[in-house]
Amino acid sequence: MSPGNKPILGSDGRPIGNHKDEINLPLEIQNHIESRVNTAMDVTRENLHAEVNNLMRSKNIRAIIRYIFLVIMNSVFALCLWLYGPNEVKKWTKAFVAENMNKPSLELAAQEVVTEKMAKYVSDKMEPLNHQATELETAIEDMNESISEKQIMLEDQQKMLSDKFSIWECAISAKAGSREAYTELLEMRERGIDANDLLIASLKEIENYYDIDRQQLIFPVLVNIETFKDPGYATDEVIFMMRNDPKLKEAAVNTLSRLKSKPAVRELCSIVSNSQNLRVAARATRAIEVITGEKLRPLQFDKVKHWWQENEDKKEYLGDYSGYCDVADKMKQEPNKSSLLEFIDSLSKTIDSDPDALHSMCLKAGFLLMIDDLVQAESLLNEVREKRNDYYWLYVWEAALKIKQGDLDSAIESVNGAFGKSPISIVERTIRYWNIFDPIEDNPKVAWPSMKKKDSKQDDPTDLENSNSLPSLK
Repeated sequence: MSPGNKPILGSDGRPIGNHKDEINLPLEIQNHIESRVNTAMDVTRENLHAEVNNLMRSKNIRAIIRYIFLVIMNSVFALCLWLYGPNEVKKWTKAFVAENMNKPSLELAAQEVVTEKMAKYVSDKMEPLNHQATELETAIEDMNESISEKQIMLEDQQKMLSDKFSIWECAISAKAGSREAYTELLEMRERGIDANDLLIASLKEIENYYDIDRQQLIFPVLVNIETFKDPGYATDEVIFMMRNDPKLKEAAVNTLSRLKSKPAVRELCSIVSNSQNLRVAARATRAIEVITGEKLRPLQFDKVKHWWQENEDKKEYLGDYSGYCDVADKMKQEPNKSSLLEFIDSLSKTIDSDPDALHSMCLKAGFLLMIDDLVQAESLLNEVREKRNDYYWLYVWEAALKIKQGDLDSAIESVNGAFGKSPISIVERTIRYWNIFDPIEDNPKVAWPSMKKKDSKQDDPTDLENSNSLPSLK
C-alpha cells in the first residue's frame, strides 16, 4: 500500500486485514476495491443517518402525543370546572375526604403514627426541656441552700441585734432603778447570751454605777415638808413611812442607816429581797453594812440572803413594828377605853422588840395617862428622855403628864418646847385632837404655829407621815 493510502479500520480502531507492503495488486484492482469500499461506506453512512432521523421522529411524535394528551386533560378539567364550578369541586373533595377519613385505616395509621413516631417526637422535643429542667432544679437547690444559709445567718444577726437592744434597754432601766430589768440581765447571763460581751460589760457598768452611788457624801433622807429638816424621827416612825409610801422608801432606808438601828435589820433584809426598786435595794445593802459591819457590795443580794439565813435567829435584829403601824392606822378613829388597852398591847410588842422605838414609847405613855396610869406612863417618858432628851414627841406627852399632875404652866412650857424643836402642823394637830390637852388648848401662852401662819385649819392628826414628810438631800 502506498503511503498516500489510508488503511481501513475495524470497530476496535485497528486496521482490517493484512496490509503489508509486500502484497502488490494491480492498480485497477486496487481502485476497484477502494471504489467498492467507499460506496459501501457511503451507503452505510446514509443508512445510519436515516435510522437516526427515524429515531428522532419517533421520539418527537411520542412527546407530541404526551403534550397533546396533557392539553386534552387540562381542557377536560377546565371544562369540568366550568361546568360544575368550585362548589361542586368542594363537594366532591368533602365527600372524598369524608369517605376516606372515616376509614379504619385512617385510625390505624393515626395509631401507628402515635405509637411509633409520637413517642420519639415527644421525647426529642422534651429532651431539651428535661435537660433545662434538670439544670434549673440543680440551680434552685443551690439557691435554696444558699438562701437557707443566709437566712440562718440573718436570723443569728437578728437575734444578736435583738439581744443587744434588750441588754441596752435593761441596762438603762436598771440604772434608773428597775429591779426587774437587772434580774432580766442576770437571767440572760444564766442562759448564756453573749452579744459580743455586751452583757458582761453592762452588768459591770451597773455594778460600778451603784458602787459610785454608794460613795456619795450627800444622799436623800427624810425631812419634814414644812421645815425641810429632820425633826428627829425615831426608827418606828421611819419604818411606818417606808411601809406606807413607796416614794419615801429610799430616803427612809438612808435615815435608818443614820440611826444605826439593829432591830430594823430584818426590815432592811426584807426590802433587799422584795423591793422592785433597785436603788432602794442597793441602799438597803448599804444600811445593813453600816448597821452590822458585814461587808456588802450594793448589788450582792444573794450574799445578803445567805447572811440573813445565818443570823435570822438573833433577837437584836428582829424588830417587830407591826403593832406600832397598826396603831398609827387605827388612831384615825376616836378611841375608847377598850381600844386604848388594845393600842397599849400592840405598842408593847414593838417596844419589846426595839427599845429605841421612841414614838411607840411616847404613844403608850400617852394612852396610859388617858386611863390614869400615871406611874407607868412617867416611867416610859423617863426612858425616852434618857435615850433622847430632845425628842419632839417627848415634849408633847410630857405636857400631858404635867396636865394630869395639875402643873399647867409646866405643860404649856413643854408644849412650846415641842413647837420650838419642831414647829410643824402635825404636832399642833395632835395636841388639838386629844382631849387630854383641853385644859391648855385655849391658853394664850401656847405658841401655836398656826397663829403665826394665820391658819387655824385642823386636820386629822393621824396622817403623821404622808403629808408632813419628804426626802431631802443630807
